[in-house]
Amino acid sequence: MKSPIIPFAVIAVGAALLGRAAIAQSHHRGNPGFPQFPPNAFLTETTFDKCSSNSLYIYNIYNERFEIRRDEHALVRLGNRRFSWYCGDSREWTTCAENTNMVAVWRAPSGRDITWHCLQVHNL
Repeated sequence: MKSPIIPFAVIAVGAALLGRAAIAQSHHRGNPGFPQFPPNAFLTETTFDKCSSNSLYIYNIYNERFEIRRDEHALVRLGNRRFSWYCGDSREWTTCAENTNMVAVWRAPSGRDITWHCLQVHNL
């Protein structure tokens, strides 16, 4: 049985977040795990990976490359629910639930842990 889509509680987000640059990447350092989600975002799935490199790279829907270092998190608009990312030079893949069009990624401050919050955002 498929799990339901759960609405996410949202920290105040201005209308500017819906612009290309903000949707492409919202990037923060030092907060415990969550970028601000758009008010029309629904969590479709949370999944986990590992990366031992200092740098993790992901490309957004506009083919712009973003680096997420340890203890950083980012909000990235996707072109497909299956997306590639790089742990250093190693290309990896993650597949989110159907209808995912954005991912909130967080790297732990130490160790190898990566958390992917797969989101469905309406009216992008």
